[in-house]
Amino acid sequence: MSENRPSPEELKAKVIQEFKAADTDGTGITQDQLREVLTKAYGPEYLAGADAERRLEQTFSTLDRDKNKKLDYNEFVKAFEV
Repeated sequence: MSENRPSPEELKAKVIQEFKAADTDGTGITQDQLREVLTKAYGPEYLAGADAERRLEQTFSTLDRDKNKKLDYNEFVKAFEV
């Protein structure tokens, strides 16, 4: 593994940090905010490509368990459970 690449634990911490920064009022984040969180954590290339918007919509829909159009913290961190 390259020394410049973060470990999975470091990536998880970075994504959670970005989520908390985006969720300023504690009510969860929107799909647009998820795009920003993932871009800040993984870089702009993470959501690049022809099917990027479809993948984002699919990811958001899967994580939004209560279908309220927002991801709360608990819904978000479930993505990291194995």
